[in-house]
Amino acid sequence: MNRHLRVMTFLLLAALTAIPAPAGPAPGQIPAEDDSGLPEDLMAGLRRRSHLYRRAILRFSAREELLEENVKPETGQLSSRHEAVYRYLLQIDPGELKVSEYRETLSRAGVPVRSSPAVLQTFMPPPYLWATLFASENESLFRYRLLRPERRGVTDTLVIAFDGLLAFDLGNRPAEWSGRIWVDRDRLVPLHLEAEPARQEEILEAQMARYRKAFRLGGLRLRSRPTAHVLSVEFLVSRFGLSFPSQSIWKRQVLDLDGSRLTTRYIRHRYLDYRFINVRTDEILGEVLQEESGS
Repeated sequence: MNRHLRVMTFLLLAALTAIPAPAGPAPGQIPAEDDSGLPEDLMAGLRRRSHLYRRAILRFSAREELLEENVKPETGQLSSRHEAVYRYLLQIDPGELKVSEYRETLSRAGVPVRSSPAVLQTFMPPPYLWATLFASENESLFRYRLLRPERRGVTDTLVIAFDGLLAFDLGNRPAEWSGRIWVDRDRLVPLHLEAEPARQEEILEAQMARYRKAFRLGGLRLRSRPTAHVLSVEFLVSRFGLSFPSQSIWKRQVLDLDGSRLTTRYIRHRYLDYRFINVRTDEILGEVLQEESGS
């Protein structure tokens, strides 16, 4: 596994060039928008920061704690609960150039308990990929829109809307989702994200109309209830001037006739104990350090 990581890291870094650190827009400044829908200077800075995250994609591992709960929609009662711990990292699938997750099952004490990797059915992209949301290869897959500046805790942020242009399938690709991301106004690193499947509200309206019609005609719920998906990601692990995912939460919710929602499946991933693999701080994150020092 380590040899594979070293080889893929070398190939990835060989394909990328050094990227200058971004700078956010000056307060009160409203530059012209580019084709992305964001002000040109802001988009350029976000793009450079996303590329920096992309360069680090194979260079860390973390402890992942999973919690999964299922609820019976008929009664609202908890039907099952599952917890697990993994050593978590990202890898690139050979031949596909696609980022995937690798999980090694651990005991609560952190000792590996299986020789083969764990395989999970997930319904969302690897959380780290949201840090590359504005990379150049994603620009044709999204539409972006600057909503507003917002104070989040003690941090000044920019709230940016994004709309994925791919049809929702399994939810494993970022471009299947639409939502909002909060980025640090000065460092342009992600802090928080909220998303739902692209065009979900439009789809739910159509599903709800058919559901209500079936209920009126038969007096019975002949159709399955409309189903929604909700995703949130927190980036609260701070290292070297960047932020890394600390938690992601995915929910499946069913709607009733009045539009109220019941969460029937809840999956939470927590990420702790980040470890960086074959990385020198000045090599991969030098742009951030130079920016903060003003050089």
